[in-house]
Amino acid sequence: MKYCMFLFVLALGLFSCKNEGQDAAAQAQADSLAVASQVQAPESGQVSNFNFPDVEGKIWKLSEYEYDGNTNPPFDKSVLTLQLMNGKATGNAGCNDFNGTVELKGNGELSFSGIAKTKMLCNSRMTQETRFIELLETATSYEANMIFLKIKGPKGMLTFRNDNK
Repeated sequence: MKYCMFLFVLALGLFSCKNEGQDAAAQAQADSLAVASQVQAPESGQVSNFNFPDVEGKIWKLSEYEYDGNTNPPFDKSVLTLQLMNGKATGNAGCNDFNGTVELKGNGELSFSGIAKTKMLCNSRMTQETRFIELLETATSYEANMIFLKIKGPKGMLTFRNDNK
């Protein structure tokens, strides 16, 4: 009988415990919603932190590039890629991997900076890789939809394709 009474008191004590972590989490969520409702949309042309769903989070594959007026497909069927996400740019320039930062604006402007790459030597692809990186570094604008991304600058244009919508 004492054993049953002990189990009953123990169970009652356990069920009456309150988890204050849940109350704190609920209060933090309510506070963040209140702050979020006070944030205003950026003015036209102003840099913002909102997502660019047609561009970000996809692996773009180069389908052709224009450099100094000449249009070329990727050399020797090499796969050059670009992925943009949260202000970061990563990819493969045909031989070497690269990364850097990208600034996207809602008005179609963009800029790349701090591009660094690995240092492998691929004799036949180095000219293409140098041009690819130069076109990224000098890019000033972009156009995109669910399948194509065009990055333009004074030296030419990169045209990418994404088949994974």
